[in-house]
Amino acid sequence: MRIALYILFIFLFSACQKPENVSNLNNNRIAVVGHGGNGLPGLNDDLPFDSYEGAVKALEFYNADGVELDVKLSADSVLFMYHDKELDASTSCTGCMFDHQSTELEQCTLKNVTASIGTTYYLSRLEKVLSRYTQTAIKPIIFLDLHADLGCGISGTRKEWYYSATLYAINALLSKYNAYDQVLVQANSFDWMMEARTKFPAIKLFLDVDIDESNITEAAANGFYGIACKNGNISKEEITYAHAKGLRVQVYGIGGNFTDAINKYPDYILSDNITLLQNTLNY
Repeated sequence: MRIALYILFIFLFSACQKPENVSNLNNNRIAVVGHGGNGLPGLNDDLPFDSYEGAVKALEFYNADGVELDVKLSADSVLFMYHDKELDASTSCTGCMFDHQSTELEQCTLKNVTASIGTTYYLSRLEKVLSRYTQTAIKPIIFLDLHADLGCGISGTRKEWYYSATLYAINALLSKYNAYDQVLVQANSFDWMMEARTKFPAIKLFLDVDIDESNITEAAANGFYGIACKNGNISKEEITYAHAKGLRVQVYGIGGNFTDAINKYPDYILSDNITLLQNTLNY
């Protein structure tokens, strides 16, 4: 038994060694970014996903370098932090966010999770996070994740309106808080990101698709700031190629493959377990 435990200790210790000679475009440092704020609810998190409270905990309690937040637009063009297609999935409200006014959405409670039973959390405007962290001396990275598949049967001209209105709302907030260097916007739609590139060239954009060399070349040619991809769908060689093209790289969906993701030297890693990723990096 002692031998088995010793072997396990050696394995874990070796897996958590600080990477040497990291080479990327983030000052040769891998930034730790909380997925949906403080991560998915579970053993390591008792706060709702994409909540204001989750973002604050990630940045002020765990000292993450940044947070990734999913955003959606209300009927009156206000950006809220929320992931699912329909409100029923994770809130007390029903239907789709873009069918409700912002004053209605602010009354929607987020479903309780784990240790937070008895505590009430509400849908929050994205602006609440920006107003808190764009005035600080050290400004955290804030990824805004847009979702091209809106669900709820939205299509045609209404979908086109939603895409454009979302970009205008994001740009208005970034302009108000002078946050163009701090906020990074990603979407899994090349056309949506090209619309953003054309209308709002100051916004730093990440193309979020399955990556290959042609996608990297196209993203660089169109002036994107970076690419985002599931860790399992991008190689170290492709990340190196992206860096050579001047593109930052964010990886997500790493599961327990911390060392695998780290050894590819991306610029940003999204994680549901901020502390474990920090310890693995040994920052």
